Amino acid sequence: MKKILLILPILSILFFSSCDSDPCGSDKKDFLNKFNAFVEKVDNAELSSKDAKWEEYDTQFKKYVEECYEIHADELTNKEEREFWAKTITYYGDRYGKGLASALADEANNISKLIGEHTSSFSKELKLFLNDLEVNEGELKENLNELGDDLEKLGKKWGKRLENFLEEHKDK
Repeated sequence: MKKILLILPILSILFFSSCDSDPCGSDKKDFLNKFNAFVEKVDNAELSSKDAKWEEYDTQFKKYVEECYEIHADELTNKEEREFWAKTITYYGDRYGKGLASALADEANNISKLIGEHTSSFSKELKLFLNDLEVNEGELKENLNELGDDLEKLGKKWGKRLENFLEEHKDK
């Protein structure tokens, strides 16, 4: 009985720590947080394209994109999905640097194909949306001119405030 009482806490710790290390997370929010943190970590690492650390990162990235995404894809909003695929391109940019375009065009790479499929569907949706908009060019120009005038006034107002602030604090 004492052995069971000793083993039970150890098994509990192992179970909960293994759940925490699952990159797919327990739900979509957990998954997205882990993926975003991973991409940020890679982005901050600033590795050269030949660094050996990429092998480890590529394995993790592949799991996120090919396995975890599929688990949570149906739960993601359009915005979350766009942000996810934008982050994959961020990773690719870090990973391949100047070779980004070649890496994205590599049809033999499953992840490159997935990125292409998802980003092209967003482009198609955007084009359809823009085509559905009826833009009155005269009205658009008038609104843009009005916005420009408002921004100019705001700039002058804040410029004057900044001048006064600097003048007041010049001798301090």
